[in-house]
Amino acid sequence: MQEELPPPMPEATEIPTPEVSAPPGPSPWKLPAWQATFLAFFAATVALVVFLRFFQLNTLQIEVYGDIDIVLGYMKEIFDGLWPKQFVLSAGPLYHYLIAPVIYLTGQNYDGAKVASVIVSLGALAATYAFSRRLVNDYFALVALFVAGVSSWLLVFSRLGNSQIALPLLTMVNLWLVIRVAQFGKQRDLIACAIVSTCGLFIYPQSFIQPGVIFATLLCLSWLKHPLPKRWYITFIVACIPGIILFWFIFASDPANYNGYIGNKIRPVEGMSPIMLLGNNILKTLLALHVRGDEGYRSNPSQLAHLDWLSGILIVIGIIFWAITKERRRWIPLWLVPLVLLQVPSVLVISNTVEVPSASRTLGVAPIVYVLVASGAWWLAQLAYKRLNRWLTFALVALLLGGVLFLNTQRYFQNYITGLPYDNTPIGNLVAQYANQLSDETQIYMVGCCWIDGVPDNFVKYDMVHPDNMHYTEPDSLSCSTLQNTKLPAVFIWNFNNETPTPQLEQCKSWLKPLLHSYRNRPIFYAATLDPDTTIPVQELPTTGLVHESLLLNGESITIDYSKIDMGSVGDLTDGKLETLMRGAEANPLMIVLGFPSPRKASRLELTFGSMIHFQVTVVVTYTDGTKQEVINDYLNLPADPLVSITLPDANKDMASLTIATLDLMPPADAPHIHIREIGLH
Repeated sequence: MQEELPPPMPEATEIPTPEVSAPPGPSPWKLPAWQATFLAFFAATVALVVFLRFFQLNTLQIEVYGDIDIVLGYMKEIFDGLWPKQFVLSAGPLYHYLIAPVIYLTGQNYDGAKVASVIVSLGALAATYAFSRRLVNDYFALVALFVAGVSSWLLVFSRLGNSQIALPLLTMVNLWLVIRVAQFGKQRDLIACAIVSTCGLFIYPQSFIQPGVIFATLLCLSWLKHPLPKRWYITFIVACIPGIILFWFIFASDPANYNGYIGNKIRPVEGMSPIMLLGNNILKTLLALHVRGDEGYRSNPSQLAHLDWLSGILIVIGIIFWAITKERRRWIPLWLVPLVLLQVPSVLVISNTVEVPSASRTLGVAPIVYVLVASGAWWLAQLAYKRLNRWLTFALVALLLGGVLFLNTQRYFQNYITGLPYDNTPIGNLVAQYANQLSDETQIYMVGCCWIDGVPDNFVKYDMVHPDNMHYTEPDSLSCSTLQNTKLPAVFIWNFNNETPTPQLEQCKSWLKPLLHSYRNRPIFYAATLDPDTTIPVQELPTTGLVHESLLLNGESITIDYSKIDMGSVGDLTDGKLETLMRGAEANPLMIVLGFPSPRKASRLELTFGSMIHFQVTVVVTYTDGTKQEVINDYLNLPADPLVSITLPDANKDMASLTIATLDLMPPADAPHIHIREIGLH
């Protein structure tokens, strides 16, 4: 039996354009001619799109960062029954409620957030297919689905786990409803379109203009012979009012966020003209698709154009395709109006010239761009079909789409992934994996963050089995006394560039026995364990080269050994006058050793210093039986001339001597001069 040939690919001029009063078109579920082959191509395309989104999803780009912390934090509030509705920085509530069922099944972790964003991206692609099917036909929709599904701009955000992936979904559902309004003239589609467009008020600031954009699109379509009854425009506005009122209540509950974080985006760089900044932003936005794109490594292969070079050519051909005939020009507003207007919020960011162009703020137009790219491939296929046989046409289409696939997988899996911080080395995730191997009782203290290229951020806990065991500690707040008072067992983790977590621990660095951890021949972090059997020794403080004198303290003569001074005298330490002082001559630490000729008991040592930003006081008590005990206290941002009170150990034991070491942790640039005004022993 002779093989049945498929019908010729239909021209775009065959798009049905009934008036509003026209009856509905054919069933939207009717399959195209040549069904078996179409279904095979459709299944292969869907399989490829899904594969690209789930391939190594849990190993590529796995570092939790600030935006993901917002998503996971919001989800926690939802599952805790707090029902949050506020914007967190620029992220609104709608996306988080949308993905709640997915997070419920996957768990409140980064893997769950990424699975959720994949599912939302598949919804955006489904809406893109539905829109393209109504615009031309199923074959064209399949090409658009392929291009949108494999292209890097959308692929990045599909796998990122961030809420911005809701923007393309919102755009394409709206445009699908708009084209249904134009083709079928059903008021219910118009009302649904109004309701969906107001959802943009609850996603991101860049989607606040969605209702206005869709309204403008309907107006422009009406001007090009897709008329709607005038009362329908009023219906659209009325249908938007409930969403606007709800948004107003959310806005009124936290106006500072909109006037602050969000509002600051449209305040010009100091000393620069807003007009010049806007003009520069418009130029950079126009060049983003073909010349130079977003510089942010999370949103885009840094600085690469948002389209690969082949798609960049096809989109130009696609625009020409829609412009060359009168019938096609009637549909230009359907994609041109949202393509232009949805990029306006990004253009208006004049507070930081580096933030434009932005792949994230303009993500809502990505599916429209891909429909135009598909239009270019579609037109070339039609021209080839008229001049070549069927198989050569299929070969041309395969070559074009294969080229798009190759270029974009290279852009994502090579350019984008290798451009992530520290060559995509997941330091935070590896810290969490290490922490998960420790006992359930072990407390983990992570010293600082952002060691290299901004990673790891302070969000390691999301990958931990016991997140409550993670404690983030700033280097400036860490001291020897911190180690002394740490709940055991404990592990300290810090930057792989420094063998000691912070300079304040130089005197007690022997308490830590650091081990450098590596991953793929790259250092990732130091870790040192303090377990219950650890005995922290008393330090041997430097006591050579000190000046020896006698001192009257509490009416009793004692000996005092001290570092060299260049102002005042030891007598100023006990004269009861804060205006007198003893100043060290560049000694850091400044040493004072009090010797007691007859045994003495004391429970508290009081010291009044001159002003210092950050300093550490180490006190070693030597008892008459030869034993020693140590106290180390760290002080930061105390008032001027601070009085510090230090509780001494074993107040009932007789002391033979008291050694006081004062270390200025942030000395002046010229030389340290530590001032001590008074010493008291009680």
